[in-house]
Amino acid sequence: MTKLQDAILIFLCATIVSGTTEWFGDLRAHLNPKPAQEEPFYDVIYDDKVLIDCPQGLKSTAIPEYVFFGAMLSTFSTNDHNECLQQCVSNSKCKAINFFEPLSRKDKGFCELLTENQWDNPRLMRPFKKATYYENVGCKGSSNSDSESGISRNKGRHLDHSTFKK
Repeated sequence: MTKLQDAILIFLCATIVSGTTEWFGDLRAHLNPKPAQEEPFYDVIYDDKVLIDCPQGLKSTAIPEYVFFGAMLSTFSTNDHNECLQQCVSNSKCKAINFFEPLSRKDKGFCELLTENQWDNPRLMRPFKKATYYENVGCKGSSNSDSESGISRNKGRHLDHSTFKK
Protein backbone atom coordinates (compact mmCIF):
# COMPACT_ATOMS: atom_id res chain seq x y z
CA MET A 1 0.00 0.00 0.00
CA THR A 2 1.12 3.50 -0.63
CA LYS A 3 1.30 6.23 1.96
CA LEU A 4 -1.79 7.88 0.45
CA GLN A 5 -3.81 4.68 0.83
CA ASP A 6 -2.56 4.32 4.42
CA ALA A 7 -3.59 7.90 5.22
CA ILE A 8 -7.06 7.39 3.73
CA LEU A 9 -7.50 4.13 5.66
CA ILE A 10 -6.46 5.79 8.95
CA PHE A 11 -8.81 8.71 8.29
CA LEU A 12 -11.76 6.37 7.63
CA CYS A 13 -11.05 4.32 10.77
CA ALA A 14 -10.78 7.46 12.90
CA THR A 15 -14.12 8.69 11.54
CA ILE A 16 -15.82 5.42 12.43
CA VAL A 17 -14.31 5.28 15.93
CA SER A 18 -15.38 8.84 16.77
CA GLY A 19 -19.07 8.02 16.14
CA THR A 20 -21.82 8.66 18.67
CA THR A 21 -24.70 6.72 20.17
CA GLU A 22 -27.24 9.49 19.48
CA TRP A 23 -30.47 8.51 17.75
CA PHE A 24 -29.96 9.98 14.30
CA GLY A 25 -33.03 8.26 12.87
CA ASP A 26 -35.35 9.33 15.69
CA LEU A 27 -38.05 11.82 14.72
CA ARG A 28 -37.33 13.65 17.98
CA ALA A 29 -33.65 14.33 17.21
CA HIS A 30 -34.40 17.96 16.33
CA LEU A 31 -35.77 18.45 19.86
CA ASN A 32 -32.43 17.60 21.46
CA PRO A 33 -31.24 21.03 22.64
CA LYS A 34 -27.75 22.40 22.77
CA PRO A 35 -26.06 22.07 26.20
CA ALA A 36 -27.64 24.39 28.76
CA GLN A 37 -25.77 26.98 30.81
CA GLU A 38 -27.42 25.74 34.02
CA GLU A 39 -28.63 22.24 34.70
CA PRO A 40 -32.39 22.33 35.45
CA PHE A 41 -32.53 19.14 37.54
CA TYR A 42 -35.35 18.84 40.01
CA ASP A 43 -37.31 15.89 41.31
CA VAL A 44 -41.05 15.35 41.08
CA ILE A 45 -42.80 12.47 42.80
CA TYR A 46 -45.95 11.08 41.19
CA ASP A 47 -48.50 9.17 43.20
CA ASP A 48 -51.00 6.97 41.38
CA LYS A 49 -53.40 5.25 43.77
CA VAL A 50 -55.18 2.98 41.26
CA LEU A 51 -52.46 0.35 40.98
CA ILE A 52 -53.28 -3.23 41.91
CA ASP A 53 -49.63 -4.08 42.73
CA CYS A 54 -49.21 -0.91 44.82
CA PRO A 55 -52.24 -0.37 47.06
CA GLN A 56 -50.74 2.79 48.61
CA GLY A 57 -49.86 4.25 45.21
CA LEU A 58 -46.82 4.57 43.02
CA LYS A 59 -43.90 6.96 43.37
CA SER A 60 -40.89 7.89 41.31
CA THR A 61 -38.36 10.65 40.87
CA ALA A 62 -38.78 12.58 37.61
CA ILE A 63 -36.26 14.75 35.78
CA PRO A 64 -38.14 16.61 33.02
CA GLU A 65 -36.46 17.38 29.70
CA TYR A 66 -33.66 14.86 30.25
CA VAL A 67 -33.19 11.27 29.09
CA PHE A 68 -30.69 8.56 29.93
CA PHE A 69 -28.97 6.90 26.95
CA GLY A 70 -28.27 3.63 28.78
CA ALA A 71 -29.05 -0.02 28.15
CA MET A 72 -32.72 -0.70 27.39
CA LEU A 73 -34.77 -3.57 28.71
CA SER A 74 -37.77 -2.94 26.43
CA THR A 75 -39.58 -0.24 24.50
CA PHE A 76 -43.25 0.31 23.68
CA SER A 77 -45.79 2.94 22.63
CA THR A 78 -48.18 4.21 25.27
CA ASN A 79 -50.70 6.98 25.87
CA ASP A 80 -49.52 7.80 29.38
CA HIS A 81 -46.34 7.81 31.48
CA ASN A 82 -48.22 5.88 34.20
CA GLU A 83 -48.17 2.76 32.03
CA CYS A 84 -44.37 3.10 31.83
CA LEU A 85 -44.11 3.37 35.60
CA GLN A 86 -46.38 0.35 36.12
CA GLN A 87 -44.38 -1.77 33.67
CA CYS A 88 -41.16 -0.84 35.47
CA VAL A 89 -42.57 -1.79 38.88
CA SER A 90 -43.65 -5.17 37.52
CA ASN A 91 -40.18 -5.92 36.03
CA SER A 92 -37.42 -6.61 38.56
CA LYS A 93 -34.65 -5.67 36.07
CA CYS A 94 -36.06 -2.17 35.44
CA LYS A 95 -34.07 0.59 37.20
CA ALA A 96 -35.28 3.68 35.30
CA ILE A 97 -37.54 4.94 32.51
CA ASN A 98 -37.43 7.40 29.62
CA PHE A 99 -40.88 8.64 28.57
CA PHE A 100 -41.18 10.60 25.33
CA GLU A 101 -44.33 12.69 24.94
CA PRO A 102 -46.38 12.24 21.76
CA LEU A 103 -45.26 14.43 18.86
CA SER A 104 -48.89 15.21 18.00
CA ARG A 105 -52.33 14.52 19.47
CA LYS A 106 -52.82 11.64 17.05
CA ASP A 107 -49.61 9.90 18.10
CA LYS A 108 -48.83 7.85 21.17
CA GLY A 109 -46.00 8.52 23.56
CA PHE A 110 -43.01 6.24 23.74
CA CYS A 111 -41.57 4.42 26.76
CA GLU A 112 -38.13 2.92 27.34
CA LEU A 113 -37.53 0.65 30.33
CA LEU A 114 -33.86 0.87 31.32
CA THR A 115 -31.57 -1.59 33.13
CA GLU A 116 -29.33 1.25 34.39
CA ASN A 117 -29.93 4.65 35.93
CA GLN A 118 -28.08 7.96 35.96
CA TRP A 119 -26.05 6.93 39.01
CA ASP A 120 -24.59 3.97 37.09
CA ASN A 121 -23.19 6.24 34.36
CA PRO A 122 -23.92 9.99 34.79
CA ARG A 123 -22.31 10.87 31.44
CA LEU A 124 -25.24 9.23 29.64
CA MET A 125 -27.77 11.82 30.91
CA ARG A 126 -28.62 14.29 28.15
CA PRO A 127 -31.07 17.18 27.74
CA PHE A 128 -34.00 16.20 25.53
CA LYS A 129 -37.17 18.27 25.06
CA LYS A 130 -40.61 16.67 25.39
CA ALA A 131 -39.18 13.77 27.39
CA THR A 132 -38.91 12.87 31.07
CA TYR A 133 -36.48 10.56 32.85
CA TYR A 134 -37.85 8.60 35.84
CA GLU A 135 -35.89 6.69 38.48
CA ASN A 136 -36.52 5.32 41.99
CA VAL A 137 -39.75 3.82 40.65
CA GLY A 138 -41.60 1.81 43.25
CA CYS A 139 -44.63 1.37 45.42
CA LYS A 140 -45.26 4.14 47.91
CA GLY A 141 -44.49 2.95 51.40
CA SER A 142 -42.15 0.15 50.29
CA SER A 143 -38.88 -0.29 52.19
CA ASN A 144 -36.66 -0.28 49.08
CA SER A 145 -37.19 3.42 48.40
CA ASP A 146 -34.56 6.07 49.14
CA SER A 147 -36.82 8.31 51.20
CA GLU A 148 -40.49 8.59 52.02
CA SER A 149 -40.38 12.37 51.66
CA GLY A 150 -39.69 11.98 47.95
CA ILE A 151 -36.62 14.19 48.04
CA SER A 152 -33.52 12.32 47.01
CA ARG A 153 -30.16 13.69 45.84
CA ASN A 154 -31.48 16.80 44.08
CA LYS A 155 -33.83 19.61 45.05
CA GLY A 156 -37.31 18.24 44.72
CA ARG A 157 -40.99 18.67 45.34
CA HIS A 158 -43.73 16.17 46.01
CA LEU A 159 -46.82 16.07 43.81
CA ASP A 160 -49.86 13.95 44.55
CA HIS A 161 -50.72 12.49 41.15
CA SER A 162 -54.40 12.10 42.10
CA THR A 163 -54.79 15.91 41.90
CA PHE A 164 -54.04 15.98 38.16
CA LYS A 165 -56.94 15.94 35.72
CA LYS A 166 -56.78 13.15 33.17
